[in-house]
Amino acid sequence: MSLLAFTKICNRKELIGKTQLLDAHGKQAVLRGQIEQRKNAIAAQRSQIEQQQSLKAAHTAQIGEANRQLNDTLDTDADELKRVTAQTMTAKAEVAAAVAQINSQKQLTDKWERDIKQLLAQREKLKLVAQTTGTVITRDLDLRNGMRLEAGEEILEVVDLKQLTAEVKIRQEDKDLVNTLAKVRFYRQGDRQPYSAVVEDSSIVPVVQTEENQQKPMVQVRIAIDNQERLLLPGVEGYAHIHCQNLRVYQKVGREFNKLFNLGKYFPGLKGN
Repeated sequence: MSLLAFTKICNRKELIGKTQLLDAHGKQAVLRGQIEQRKNAIAAQRSQIEQQQSLKAAHTAQIGEANRQLNDTLDTDADELKRVTAQTMTAKAEVAAAVAQINSQKQLTDKWERDIKQLLAQREKLKLVAQTTGTVITRDLDLRNGMRLEAGEEILEVVDLKQLTAEVKIRQEDKDLVNTLAKVRFYRQGDRQPYSAVVEDSSIVPVVQTEENQQKPMVQVRIAIDNQERLLLPGVEGYAHIHCQNLRVYQKVGREFNKLFNLGKYFPGLKGN
């Protein structure tokens, strides 16, 4: 009875060992599967790691290139900054010099403006103003531009052409017949058109005669010629008819005798009128 029991017991132990073994084999198979999965996962992870490392290396290379370019750019920018800074300093110095020159030129310009004002004031003092309204009749006046003028030297002549003054020579024995404002007709030499005129004043001026030009005594009478159309110019010569007072016949005869025989020389009281 006891041996049998022991045998059974032994068989039970044997059965338990196989079960465990099978279970162990199953677990080993599971573990091997898990290990393979782990290996595959590790391989995949390593592959990813390698890819990440490759990417990292590429990024590192890019970062290195970027840093190199940045350093180059910084160096270039630094050189450019130095160049620009130098140009700026030069420009500032030029601006300062220009400002100083402008201030100097402004001071000089202000001085010139003051000088111009003084010269204009002096010119106003030296300005000659005609005392009468008229026309400049001086010839070749432009040729005197820039010429030296002496004190008192005549520069130009201004004449009121509307009314000209002429000196008329008459015989001395006729002077008593000429009255102020007497009407006169003036004829330009070679012209038949008369110009109206009047005796300007009654002052009679004797004509000074030379030995080469001996003739009967003459006197001068000044007349004012109406020249509204400005056709006559100073220096024109001609003759004048002076309207005198009417004389009776005996007065005319007496004047003619006086002209012929100069009776006034021998009879001072006889004037022939």
